[in-house]
Amino acid sequence: MTERQTKTSTPLSAMPLVDLLHELKGRIAEFLRTVALLSEYARRNGGRLPQEVFEVAPSIVPQWSIELFVLRNRGDGIEMLFMQRPNDDIPWAGEWHFPGTTLYPMDAELHGSNGEAMMQRLSREVGLPINNDRLVYVDVHYTALADRARGPGAHGMYIYWLQDDEEPTNGTFCNLFRLPTPLIGHHLDMIRKLRPKVRVLTMN
Repeated sequence: MTERQTKTSTPLSAMPLVDLLHELKGRIAEFLRTVALLSEYARRNGGRLPQEVFEVAPSIVPQWSIELFVLRNRGDGIEMLFMQRPNDDIPWAGEWHFPGTTLYPMDAELHGSNGEAMMQRLSREVGLPINNDRLVYVDVHYTALADRARGPGAHGMYIYWLQDDEEPTNGTFCNLFRLPTPLIGHHLDMIRKLRPKVRVLTMN
């Protein structure tokens, strides 16, 4: 048995504080090396990870994503664009959500730092060209490991008001106060943050 195996066989809760800190330091170093390997693999493969790796990696590596609230003002109130996940989607089979995209570390390297890659992904999902200059920042929503099936994350929330002549080719519009069900849990949390801000914006 190696020295390392001997050390880690002791429960963390039973370790003296100094030994615990050294153990955690080693584990954090291993974690960072793993993240670096994942980033390098993705960089060499056009910014993508294999699906089976993608399903596991987000549960340990915090993600930053952009969430897009596509809104339009109709006579009976504010409507918001929603999409429904496929029935074989893991872990949100058949659940409703709003458009969004994960930000990848290699986005700036591959496509420049002006958000071009992000805008392209959002435009494809919505089915409408998204103009970066019209994004209205709302807030950042944080999810812990227990709050989100794919692990912890920080979600930048942005409103995108549609003009009268714009009509997305994807998704379904629902009243902001009559939401589709079932809705992904942390998306519902973000909508609760959004509603009072939309009231303020529509009053100005």
